[in-house]
Amino acid sequence: MSRKVTWSYIPHDVEIRGEKLPSLEDFSSHGRGLFATRTFLPGEEIGLFQQPLVVLPSSLEAKTVCNYCLDPNKKNPKLCTGCRAVGYCSKNCQRAHWTKIHKLECKPLKIALASSVSENDKGAVEQPLPSPVRALLQIILKWYSSDDVRAEIVPMEDNFPTFMSKPELWRDFNLQVAMACKLASWFKDEEIITATGILCRIHTNAFDRTDDENSLTGIFLDATLSYINHSCLPNAFVAFIGRKAYLRVQQTIAAGEEITISYTDCTEPLSVRREKLKMYNFECDCRRCDEDLDVYQAAQISPASHYNGWSYPSPLATTDDLGRRCSIASVHQLLHPPVLRDGPHAVTPQQLEAAYLASRGLVEAKVNSLRILRELWPICAPLIKAKFWAAEPLARLVSPAILHADFVGNQAHALVLACFSAQHIDPYKSPAPFAMLRSVGLVTITTAFTKAMFVVMPELPTAFGGDDGIRAQAARGHGPIANSRRTVDPAS
Repeated sequence: MSRKVTWSYIPHDVEIRGEKLPSLEDFSSHGRGLFATRTFLPGEEIGLFQQPLVVLPSSLEAKTVCNYCLDPNKKNPKLCTGCRAVGYCSKNCQRAHWTKIHKLECKPLKIALASSVSENDKGAVEQPLPSPVRALLQIILKWYSSDDVRAEIVPMEDNFPTFMSKPELWRDFNLQVAMACKLASWFKDEEIITATGILCRIHTNAFDRTDDENSLTGIFLDATLSYINHSCLPNAFVAFIGRKAYLRVQQTIAAGEEITISYTDCTEPLSVRREKLKMYNFECDCRRCDEDLDVYQAAQISPASHYNGWSYPSPLATTDDLGRRCSIASVHQLLHPPVLRDGPHAVTPQQLEAAYLASRGLVEAKVNSLRILRELWPICAPLIKAKFWAAEPLARLVSPAILHADFVGNQAHALVLACFSAQHIDPYKSPAPFAMLRSVGLVTITTAFTKAMFVVMPELPTAFGGDDGIRAQAARGHGPIANSRRTVDPAS
């Protein structure tokens, strides 16, 4: 049964089908979902979402990133003179955000900031309002005045019993509700109940709007996007640039087929993925989960792996299912990865899981890159022997290794590591060649190459008018530095 949603943007050639789950005990239905009404080809844009219900930077970045355009490249935003809690890159952005929501939240944010100041041995310290609390605050400030807000929020899944069954998490939810309700002057019992339901919907349906290039995070809540169901072998993905979200095709989606994305990092071990998906109250039944496929096995069965052979005609080329010239060598590496599956160095799923769990605390602690390298290397020893470079946690060693090489001035090593990752890690983690991870990998190579060239060819800055000339060209969007830092727009 098709269910029409008229108050929220729905892209052309897709529709919402199904009904809201009547019971959280019913695992036989996936509830509502987004379905294609025509065939979508790889890399095609399904929809561009520009008017989310809520879009926020993370609480730690509210003062350092423009709260309207969310452009990380616009540095040193000026704080709102009213609340001093949020920043803007320009008067235009400030006016636009004031009209959209900030005129309602400015005073409450000022109160929240003043009440959060505490003293320690370093002086006064401000505790920013948590992003989920600010998102809840924005919604309830519009609750009575906007029919559209209520019409978008109410039909969303809330997973209320699931959250309530976790005492520690539920206490945290109650604290978040109390903070938002106090700031919005919602004191009636029915208002507190409503706010609790809204918060559950935020935690269930909002996206972590991670910018893959700049590692910036935040919240993105859109009614239509919230209906897209999960698969650990997804056929689509969502990418965020500023206030926009792009829903793009990862592999061919046939007419009538459900559009799916991954709610978690699908390259993590099965037990970790299942634990994270518990909050959504379902267990993924895709082939990757049923057969407990590792990152290499998943790439072997992914149709997107075949897209890596798109190239100019060559003697070693054939024609793919889309009629494009395809390099046999490029696809062969993905379909036949050079890993050791037999003999004394073979690794089991249990070893992969043990290594990942042993590394989790270290990575979450966000310690310096050299310490991560030193402590992760022995943990990853079995994976290294089996050449499982794309498996976690070994794959995450590359990023701190590049950072450390760059920090100590060894640009050649940074470039080699970036190239190694782009060839032997990223294609297995994200088989689609147009995936954001792959694009970011190419940007990393370009940046490392530019820095390495300055070492190999000291005269290079002179060719561009000296260091000042290079900086001037970068400011105009030209030259080696500007080109190396250019953002890859998923719309292009």
